Amino acid sequence: MEFNRRYYKPLRKNIEVLTIDENLKLAFKRITAVYKHPSPKTLFKVKLQAGREVRTTSAHNIFILNDELEVICKETRSLKPGDKVIVPVSGYEPENPMKELDVLDELLRLPEEETENIMLYGALKFYDKVPPQTHVLLISINGSEITWNGLYRKAEEPDLKKPNNTIQTLRREEFLVNIGKGVYRVNREENQRNRHPVHKDWAKLDSIPFNYFRRNMPKNIDKHQIRIGVKRSKVTIPAVIPITPELMRILGYYVSKGSIIDGVKITFSFGHHELDTCMKDLAYCLEKVFGIKPLITKPHETGINVIVNSASIAFLFEKVLKMGTNSNNKRVPYIVFNVPKMLKWHFLMAYIKGDGYVQDAKRNRRIMMATSSKELFTDLKFLLTLMGLSFSTHISGSQERVIKGGKTRCSRSYYIYIREGVASESQSLPIGSYRRELLRASGYRYTNLYRPTVQKRWLAKVFSPEQLPEKLRKIVFSDIGFLPVKEIEIVQSDSEWVYDISVEDVERFIGGEAIALLHNSLDAAEVGRIPPNIIVELSCEGNSDEGVDIYRLRVEDNGIGVAPEHIPRAFATVFYGSKYGYKQSRGTFGLGGTMALLYGQITTNRPATVISSTGGKEIHKFVLMIDIVKNEPRVFEHEVIRNEKKWHGTIVEFYLEADYSTSKAKIIQYFAHTAMANPYATIMFIDPKGRLYYYPRVTTEVPEPPKEALPHPVGVDVETMSRLLAASRDRTMLSFLMNNFQRVGEKTAREVLQLAGIPEDRSPRKLSHDEVTKLVEAIKRYG
Repeated sequence: MEFNRRYYKPLRKNIEVLTIDENLKLAFKRITAVYKHPSPKTLFKVKLQAGREVRTTSAHNIFILNDELEVICKETRSLKPGDKVIVPVSGYEPENPMKELDVLDELLRLPEEETENIMLYGALKFYDKVPPQTHVLLISINGSEITWNGLYRKAEEPDLKKPNNTIQTLRREEFLVNIGKGVYRVNREENQRNRHPVHKDWAKLDSIPFNYFRRNMPKNIDKHQIRIGVKRSKVTIPAVIPITPELMRILGYYVSKGSIIDGVKITFSFGHHELDTCMKDLAYCLEKVFGIKPLITKPHETGINVIVNSASIAFLFEKVLKMGTNSNNKRVPYIVFNVPKMLKWHFLMAYIKGDGYVQDAKRNRRIMMATSSKELFTDLKFLLTLMGLSFSTHISGSQERVIKGGKTRCSRSYYIYIREGVASESQSLPIGSYRRELLRASGYRYTNLYRPTVQKRWLAKVFSPEQLPEKLRKIVFSDIGFLPVKEIEIVQSDSEWVYDISVEDVERFIGGEAIALLHNSLDAAEVGRIPPNIIVELSCEGNSDEGVDIYRLRVEDNGIGVAPEHIPRAFATVFYGSKYGYKQSRGTFGLGGTMALLYGQITTNRPATVISSTGGKEIHKFVLMIDIVKNEPRVFEHEVIRNEKKWHGTIVEFYLEADYSTSKAKIIQYFAHTAMANPYATIMFIDPKGRLYYYPRVTTEVPEPPKEALPHPVGVDVETMSRLLAASRDRTMLSFLMNNFQRVGEKTAREVLQLAGIPEDRSPRKLSHDEVTKLVEAIKRYG
């Protein structure tokens, strides 16, 4: 089955992605899992205004703004031209921006083969010196005389590598004197000469190979006192580099104009007209950050090169910051995305000076950036998004050009345009349904309000939050904008796989070449609604003493949750249900769930964990078992957690002995049948090998819940009748029979009471047990 080729992997690392939170504000959220499944033969290419586009499968979902100004999720196959796709517009300032680049820490992330030529300078002082072996042996001798055998045993105690050689050294240097018959006397104490624990040549030059350092790291080091360099390179760089405007400009110049040759030479290629702008600024920045003066050369009449002959800085740019080595593989270094907006501007302006063009005009000032690197094209769009800059894009195909009399094929080019003085398309907001309220609030002063759309910023400037309707206010003061769908095209997929990510709390992320708000293809639920999502995860946790596999089963749903007072009895009591009224119901957990927990408890003797919340202020976690003798819960732990995200649902986790290999077919068949019986539910099963079996919902319309029905009197026994009488609010028996049973009118009620010998005005709560029995018997005789 195709489902067998779906894979799921939880992500333990703290990797975050840009998203829109519940308040429609930009935020970074942690990726909790990655999904991998086969790519369909065709994809949807959604083209937006401003030249932006995104490719998705038909099952992926894109967030749009509907006519009621509600953010909803829509399947790609259902999109149509004119739909307003959500894009971020306001920018994001990191909560904990980077202030310095820890090069030492970054080197530890690289494999050893990439750092084999890296040396550390100034790190020797952080290693504890150790005494020589001869001194260790001398101070271990108690008294002034010792036999040869005693010396040898003493030499073995501190685990000396060559004890015999150590003893001979002490004799040769007359620290030990033979006084006859194999007995030696300590002649004098050796002056302690502590030595460094590294190779003497390393200690002499105070240069330690980084790979030795990573395997033998001192406990306490001050990274600011260490410098880093490539072996045999004269230039070294600090182990910790402050992130300054000058560093950001160097990075910007490199991404636009730099290249690396053979890993040892960095070349910045400028035009002659850039001498007094870019070149002088770059030379200033290089000297201030790295303390070096670059070499200036003139390869031809109109070109000038700034050359840095340093393998150390080249290694920093290529391996640590991963900026690429030529125009086709350039990238924006990750630190640029993690610094304050002011520093981002220094990087961007340096890049624009190198690979951009500023077109001055009175009303339409335009900045154009161009690159031949598709990855850099995407990086720059994300950078502009974080800076809150609106932009448009254009891609030109490869072209044949004539250069110096010869024809050459130029690669595809990617263009980004930033405009000033022109209203941004992404900020245009439809106000048709709110026009009257806005006109009234403004005193009919603004002609802008008669237009079909107005700018978000203009509304925020003219109106106070209290003057705007709630839905409009939420959008106006949010971080989102909108770009209309221009065209939808079906294209061939050139990839075997497509991937999804699960994002903590929100399950949405900013992605695609359009930099739009996307939803993964595994959950098409609209914002604010909760069609059932059920995730079942089975993982093998080892073997029991008998050699049987032990599995951990985790089931999670997004339902209404279970009230904390019901959780222990609902999950740790057999035959506990929710049939408090007469309606068709599957129970709170009935028999199946409890018996599953009971089976796990019997086979592994481990408690189960139940986590649930109804969406209120608290999440309740119970660790419990079933008391088999008393049929009541045994609660070992009850933890109350703050529900800051208003999560609702239930998670059940327990351990059991099982043989998945023999049961697999039946389990998969069960999920398939369950999905068919519940077409409004999304069901995901992750098997022990990480394979994902995915059954998407085919409708978002959840059926109406069953309504409580009155019981028929003939089917009521004495116990049920007693319970109904005790809970009744009726004042007389006549009204009780008429209001609590099906097909019982006034005439029937009088005849039944007369047959039972019970007065019509008798209070239902005052009947004796004998009278209740007579009433039930009278009903059966009457029927």
